[in-house]
Amino acid sequence: MRNIVKPALALAALALATATTVAAPAASAAEQKPAAAPAAAAGRTHTDATANLDGVGVGTQLIPSLDSAWVHFLPTYDSEHLVVNRGHDIATVCWVSRGGEIWDLVLDHNLTYAGYTLESYLTNPSTTWCGSVGTAGTVTTQTWVHLYPRADWGYMVANPGDSVAPMCSVSRIDTDGQWHVFDLVVDRTNQIAGFAWDSVVTAPTPAAC
Repeated sequence: MRNIVKPALALAALALATATTVAAPAASAAEQKPAAAPAAAAGRTHTDATANLDGVGVGTQLIPSLDSAWVHFLPTYDSEHLVVNRGHDIATVCWVSRGGEIWDLVLDHNLTYAGYTLESYLTNPSTTWCGSVGTAGTVTTQTWVHLYPRADWGYMVANPGDSVAPMCSVSRIDTDGQWHVFDLVVDRTNQIAGFAWDSVVTAPTPAAC
């Protein structure tokens, strides 16, 4: 894990997206700011009975009766979503409880999609509570959080003062043509999960996803 100095970015007025599978409106002012190409984040390796993965979480799969499953911004059925597929390289990161059910935050390495899905959909659910992983910080400005690490995808909003914990990071060329580090974060204040620019998260940059 490495610590980096995170620049403060101008406050941007953002509206809540209503779709995650189509392009969002133009990127926020924070997400339009160019950044230098980052060094590769150091990863960690684990081995279990399901998969060998570099990075966050524990290997899992969708149960045999499911070919695909929705992954959501929030641990609710009606939250916007993307779709992950059985047979993909999936990691379960942590779990939360909501509405009387257990939801796992998962990352599909094949698609770089992340979000909450029901624990019962997974062959190897997480045993780690989302409140105990990651290093809690906040964001320096109102910030878009995406289920895929790209600024023109649908989003929800994390606000300064929210407890925002990064779980892992990926590097991508974003819509501005510049390299950016995206953190997979959990906004513990509102239980929003997804990818946000590392440069607006005050906690140290996490290991690679």
